[in-house]
Amino acid sequence: MSSDNAQPPKPSRSWLFFVCVPLPALGLLAIFALIGGAFTPDRPTPQKFVNQLETNGGVHTGYRRNHAKGACVMGYFEGSGEAAFLAATPLLEHQHFSQVIGRVSLPGGNPHLADDKAPLLSMALQLRDEEGEEWRTAMLSAPVFPVATPAAFLAQLQAAAPDPATGKPDPQKLQAFFAAHPETKNFLTWKAQAPKPKSFALTRFNSLNSFNLSNRQGKIKTVRWSFINRANRANTAEREPQKASLEGENHLYQDLASRLAEGKVQWNLQFQIAAPEDPVNDATQPWPPERKTVNAGQLVITSMQAEDEGDCRDINYDPTVLPTGFAPSADPLLSARSAVYANASRRRWQEQSHRSQAAGTIENHSSAFSLNQNSSVTVTAISEGSHHE
Repeated sequence: MSSDNAQPPKPSRSWLFFVCVPLPALGLLAIFALIGGAFTPDRPTPQKFVNQLETNGGVHTGYRRNHAKGACVMGYFEGSGEAAFLAATPLLEHQHFSQVIGRVSLPGGNPHLADDKAPLLSMALQLRDEEGEEWRTAMLSAPVFPVATPAAFLAQLQAAAPDPATGKPDPQKLQAFFAAHPETKNFLTWKAQAPKPKSFALTRFNSLNSFNLSNRQGKIKTVRWSFINRANRANTAEREPQKASLEGENHLYQDLASRLAEGKVQWNLQFQIAAPEDPVNDATQPWPPERKTVNAGQLVITSMQAEDEGDCRDINYDPTVLPTGFAPSADPLLSARSAVYANASRRRWQEQSHRSQAAGTIENHSSAFSLNQNSSVTVTAISEGSHHE
């Protein structure tokens, strides 16, 4: 359903702590252990989530535990001013520019997943202006999330674990899970009807979770947002990907690189404002389409990099890193996402010293983002000029 600006954790000195800690404080330790799940084995924890992701997708040294196959994208965001009444952040003000470091990716833990196997796409963004105002968001092409709670999501991951005998999920376990979770109906209906993704540039990306926005007068509105692909020379719907490229293992990345070789790729940021009766804390429920929407600005992507040495490599796209006037809603998935992302990032950071030797890094897996031989631009060339505009 992913910058870690903090540095990788230093080696623990917990042994010294336990030698010195006074006995009365052990009661506090027990309380913290209880909160962390040590005495409640069925309670979802970040460790359990990441362990399950590794069980399902394998451990690929140096890669993200979910959305492992990805590439960095760079550009800028320009506020329209039309949504400035919603939140106090300057990011939404008219002609206010923010640098963007983003990432486009496929779901799952396999960094070599063939693009035509992806049922949906993801885009994550970090927006930052010159004053240090920062906003991170991680979005999906699905309009809703399958489940509403962390416990249900962990159960879904467990049901999707590969059977040791077949290497694939057990269909009976998946059927039993979905039968026990009727809230998945909206997602399953969308998935059954959604066409196979053709292009990152032609895809709408949705926040799924809701957020509370407060303006300078203290008025609060709850919103969800979407980045809606914008027709232009580089990503117009009439410019369909070539049929041959749709058959390649990496056609989605080749297509995006090809479009960027021709020009900029753009999306409009749209806020959808909730009514009082809307389910603001349940990501499985869509809001009525007649709800008021506001065009907040445009995202412009100008270049692309392979992730292994790209600007997005070390960013944790934690959706609770928010600009002034933004706050998480009470949707329980948000705090869970933040904690799971942090745990997964720490594991990945600890592998950084081994990245250059890791088998199958993006550089070594060069076919992942190469264009055809007739193209004059490759991702490597784009990467070398990634800091313009």
